[in-house]
Amino acid sequence: MPKEITVKLNELKENMIIARDVTSELSGEVLVEKDKVVSSGDITKLKQYQIARREFDKIGALSGTSESAVWVQVGPEEEENASAGRAAALYLSKTEQSYFPEFKKVYTETEDRLKQKLAAIGTGEKTDAATLSQVLRPVLDTLPHKSSIFSFLNYVKQREFYTYAHCVNVALLCMLFGQWLNLCREDMEELVAAGMLHDIGMTRVPQTLITKHGKLTAEEFAEIRKHPQHSFQMIFNQPFSDEVKLAVLQHHERIDGSGYPKGLMGGNISLMAKIVAICDIYEAMNLERPYRDTICPFSAIKEFEQNYYGKLDTEFLMVFLKHIAYNYLDRNVRLTDGQKARVIFINGNRLSSPIVQLEDGNCTDLMFNRAVSIAAVL
Repeated sequence: MPKEITVKLNELKENMIIARDVTSELSGEVLVEKDKVVSSGDITKLKQYQIARREFDKIGALSGTSESAVWVQVGPEEEENASAGRAAALYLSKTEQSYFPEFKKVYTETEDRLKQKLAAIGTGEKTDAATLSQVLRPVLDTLPHKSSIFSFLNYVKQREFYTYAHCVNVALLCMLFGQWLNLCREDMEELVAAGMLHDIGMTRVPQTLITKHGKLTAEEFAEIRKHPQHSFQMIFNQPFSDEVKLAVLQHHERIDGSGYPKGLMGGNISLMAKIVAICDIYEAMNLERPYRDTICPFSAIKEFEQNYYGKLDTEFLMVFLKHIAYNYLDRNVRLTDGQKARVIFINGNRLSSPIVQLEDGNCTDLMFNRAVSIAAVL
């Protein structure tokens, strides 16, 4: 039977736990001190003992009370399921919660199929965009709404080699983006295929560089920057259109000439590459967050606004960011000052800073109220 560790609580605020007493039954070591807020570092320590939070008693009424949370020693597979389930319960809508378990199962199967498909392409097996794009069909069939992709992708645990999950995620975002652009079926299939293939060259980069913790050396970074050429070479003899092949080769180019591998500018970059680049960057932002913690979409939008205007195609970028922002209209959010609010208006001039209505009925325009911003979508 799993070992259980009871954590006595006196407060739960903003998903942080204040522990009154936590003692490991495994060795007698105190894992979390009395009256200490359980931080992400403490959670990491607990995970080293294969301990995961299983449930909260009366989770909605913890503030100011003396309740308890149960931590249970579990195996790696149980931990993955527990983590995804906790996150889903906290941040997904009730409808999305009911669809998420099936999505997660089918997503994992799709990732494995794509891994096999990309490996076959690497050995010279022929395929085309229509066939490749169908790999995503089972995943799409599990979604209550296409926009649920943004929520669901935050709760699928990265597996042993992130490249395949990343390619699935970028392809899903490309599919959604293609719908926003009203692409025809053939163009959609090619865009989705480009999303799946864009990082296939990472399979030729040493795994130690991909998983390295800490800053890469100049030589190591140069090695990783070769992956677009590797990807292009791997699909060069495949029956994909030139547009797909250029998208794979150019997805790290930037319109101001600051990208790679060729430092191309503006009109010299293919349109499909410009679309894949936006989806690739958004997905990378998601991967950079701590272990499957949810990304705040408004923080992602703000990062695009601050760092990527002038580097990415403005027309495509605005379509992408507007659709993300409007997807969260009328959703409840938590502000950086701890207050809860509801998004009631999207500011077209600053998509990351909508007008929100607080619980007391007052409204605040985050475009002008710079003291607070949106910390999370609830």
